[in-house]
Amino acid sequence: MGLSPVKIGDSRPDLFIDLAYEQGVLDERVFSLNFAGDHEISYITMGGYDVEEFAIEALTWHSNIGTYFWAVTLDAVSFVVDGEPVQEFSGRKFKTSAVIDSGSSYLLVPEKYFWAFYKQIMSNGRTYCEVDSYNTMYCTYDADQIKNLPELHFTIEGKDYTVPRELLYVPLTEYKNLMVVEMTYISGWDEWLFGLTFAENYYTVYDMEK
Repeated sequence: MGLSPVKIGDSRPDLFIDLAYEQGVLDERVFSLNFAGDHEISYITMGGYDVEEFAIEALTWHSNIGTYFWAVTLDAVSFVVDGEPVQEFSGRKFKTSAVIDSGSSYLLVPEKYFWAFYKQIMSNGRTYCEVDSYNTMYCTYDADQIKNLPELHFTIEGKDYTVPRELLYVPLTEYKNLMVVEMTYISGWDEWLFGLTFAENYYTVYDMEK
């Protein structure tokens, strides 16, 4: 089921939210998502949202700047260790957009930032990483070292958002001493896309009328 804000490609099918609204099934052209991880129950709400049930603070609204996708203004990205940024990308030359995509699993980042994060992980001297032919990063896993690895912080229209370590570094059940870093890139594709690795930490509301 596609939930993009506009039609993409074939113009014949109706957008689900628009059609449900026109038929009186929904009171508002709004839907919301609460992703709870692999072993919990996730929820989608059509026609509204429930802050009391799913949100831990007041909602922060951001303008959708995407033409075909849900996208927000990305002001800055920081790699953070012990609460302090160890590397930051910001300023007029950096400012860009980020697609918020509920249909993607990982964070998709421009290639140069992927390798910058790789180098930051490796810099602690106790974690070794390799990247396979699918641009997936695997690292040695040591529960005692996770706290020394960087988190990702994103600034969206002045609001700070975090991808915590427990969502970014995921131990592999089939390999005791390995973990996957839920970030990837596509060669030649210089865009940011926030998948479930980001969305699992936030209650997201999509308002097609704002």
